[in-house]
Amino acid sequence: MNGGDLYFASANPNENFAFVSADFAALMVNNRVHITAYDDGWEVGSLSFDARIDAKVYVDFDQGIVSAPVGVVTDEIFSGSFRNIDKIVIQSASGAPVAMDELTLRTTSFRFEAADKIDVPNGFDLASYVASAVDDGDGNAVLTDGDNSLTLVGIQASIVSADWFI
Repeated sequence: MNGGDLYFASANPNENFAFVSADFAALMVNNRVHITAYDDGWEVGSLSFDARIDAKVYVDFDQGIVSAPVGVVTDEIFSGSFRNIDKIVIQSASGAPVAMDELTLRTTSFRFEAADKIDVPNGFDLASYVASAVDDGDGNAVLTDGDNSLTLVGIQASIVSADWFI
C-alpha cells in the first residue's frame, strides 16, 4: 500500500467474507495504520495500530490479537468484528507505504451448484445425517451416521442442507 486508502470488497454484494489474519510492516517511517470493516455500508469493526519499519506486526482479526516482537509497542485499539463483512478499508495515517503479507480471508457464505451435490446410497437416512451436523471448532461441519463421518471444510454446521445431497 503506497499512500492513500486501499480497499478490497466482495465482488458479489450478497456474499460476505471474514478477514482472518495478516502481517503488516511500515516501509519508510513508523506509521499508524487504520483498518475498517464494513457490512452493507455499515462500519462493523475497526483496528488501529502502530506499524514499525523494524518489526513485523501480526494481526489475528478472528481473535482480536495484535502480536509483535518483544519490546515492540503497537498501541492497538480493536473494536467490533471482522467476520461476515463485505468490505475492508486500510489507511496509512501518514500516507507512507505499509507492507502487507500473508493475508488470510475466509468466505462466510457458500452455495452448492447442481453439479456439486454429494451422492449418498439409496435408502440412506438423509434427514438424520443432516441433523447430525456439528461444528468441529476449526470452521468445518462434521456429519456422522454412526459408521461414517463426512467433514465439510469451511462450512458452518448451521447451514448444512439436505438439498446438497442426492
